Amino acid sequence: RDGLDGLSGERIQQELLKTLALPSPLRAFEAMLAGGVLGHALPGWRGGDLSVFRAMLAIAAQPDQRLIALLDDGGLLAPDALRGVRDRLKLSQRLYVRLKAAHAASEALAEGADIRRLIYAHGREAALDAVALSGAHLGKAPVRVQNLLEDIATLAVPAFPLKGADLIARGLTPGPEVGARLKAIEADWLRHDFSQSVIDAALDRLAKTPK
Repeated sequence: RDGLDGLSGERIQQELLKTLALPSPLRAFEAMLAGGVLGHALPGWRGGDLSVFRAMLAIAAQPDQRLIALLDDGGLLAPDALRGVRDRLKLSQRLYVRLKAAHAASEALAEGADIRRLIYAHGREAALDAVALSGAHLGKAPVRVQNLLEDIATLAVPAFPLKGADLIARGLTPGPEVGARLKAIEADWLRHDFSQSVIDAALDRLAKTPK
């Protein structure tokens, strides 16, 4: 355990991810927890029994998703704690961004965001990570969670169909108001489940506004 403090963050990260990629890494992490190793490897660790991590192992084989559950078990997925993990383990920007996005998407999911809005706001990968983590927290049957993840992976989510040029073409003066109006229309469009009628009504109102 004491020898960990002298290892580079890159080396610790490499060994963690290598262990997470094993078919059955639970015993290794239980031993690390019992021996106090996780607290040295992951600064700020304040986890308990690895219950979420254990459930995630039955859901996901991806080391990144398993790491998300491990960090969540240790109270290390929230932004301030995650920055400490990033600095200690010298996480790549790609992995750090994924972990951060998974936390944000998990918070949105807990607040009731539906899946399509979750994908739209946070990206498909973050939505998949959040749903997997939620399934682990709730103790859902792994097959049910995996089936849901397969559905989410192919779920169609529309892109916002308007650009500033569309508003200007209907008489809006170029400037800050264009961006503000776009954001307002987009928010209304999302509230109405990506409804095209919201777009049509907004453009119709603009066209009828006296110039």
